[in-house]
Amino acid sequence: MRFGLRTILIIVLGILISFTARLVSDAVHVPGFYDLTGIYFSILVLGTLPSLAVAILAPLALSIYYVIYLPAALIYVIIGVLFFVIRRKAFRYMYVFAVVFAFIYALLWFVLYGVISN
Repeated sequence: MRFGLRTILIIVLGILISFTARLVSDAVHVPGFYDLTGIYFSILVLGTLPSLAVAILAPLALSIYYVIYLPAALIYVIIGVLFFVIRRKAFRYMYVFAVVFAFIYALLWFVLYGVISN
């Protein structure tokens, strides 16, 4: 599969958005799932499977900031796949899916921390 320059730029921009959103949210002490924003952005703009590259590469970039993101890469892939599969329905019920994705995201992090701590 070949990526065009536009696709590569969107993937890089999505990774940078995730990284920057996480840094800024930590700097101003605002809790939230802001590290997913780059993944959502790339999936909405690309709307195809290449956007899942952001779901794989963003945690690797974030692992520079927090080491825990390396084993958490699967969380981002799961969220990315779910969002990609239901993206058309997500636009109709945006508020419902925002809560659902936040719950799934928090639940997956809870499971990851539970596995690591045991």
